[in-house]
Amino acid sequence: MILVEISNSFPVRNAPELTLQGLDRWLPFENTDKVPGGRLFYASGNFTGTESAWNGTKIVLVPPGKPVMHVDHAAFSRDPYSEPARNGYRIVGELNNTRIVNGTMPDLVADANVLDTETTRLIAGGKLTLSTGFDAEVQPDGYISGRVRPNHVLLFTKCSAEKTATCGIPRDQAARIDNTEGKPAGGTDRVVFPERGSNDKLDMVRARGKLNPFTGTFEGPE
Repeated sequence: MILVEISNSFPVRNAPELTLQGLDRWLPFENTDKVPGGRLFYASGNFTGTESAWNGTKIVLVPPGKPVMHVDHAAFSRDPYSEPARNGYRIVGELNNTRIVNGTMPDLVADANVLDTETTRLIAGGKLTLSTGFDAEVQPDGYISGRVRPNHVLLFTKCSAEKTATCGIPRDQAARIDNTEGKPAGGTDRVVFPERGSNDKLDMVRARGKLNPFTGTFEGPE
């Protein structure tokens, strides 16, 4: 069993409801030294019971034009204001009312209190993407052991085409922020295609849980 930092990237919008993470599905994991299969299963069981821990989790903005990378988890826990400032980032709000919503597949959903004018404008314009950062004990077979531990949520510029140093592309297609242009978060029907392989569906039934797309020792969202 290996302790790693996990981060997950996804699109956002300017509404108080954020779909932080699609659950009960496999997602790519780049740290193949720790997880040789190169993918993680985000089980709802690993997130159930963590809802109150997500409440109050800080939302960090990577201003447009800044290189995109997650804050250091340990440093952020010690000093959540100085660590983002080191890279020119800032805290712009926090999560509340976190819950797991069951649709075709379960999602981790929260409301966002954003207290920053620039961030509100960027979200309203559909310019941003979101990535969750949490700590978890990951097994070599790609499953998480126990509950995840929230650290932060990162907002950054969404790439219009290919990924660059100053923008990111979401991996988890279920995760998003719903606004006036989006569909309601949580409870919506989403078609999820497990990765090919004879055991995928069985694994999903057995594990009933999921992990996060942005890997721990992983420097920046994709």
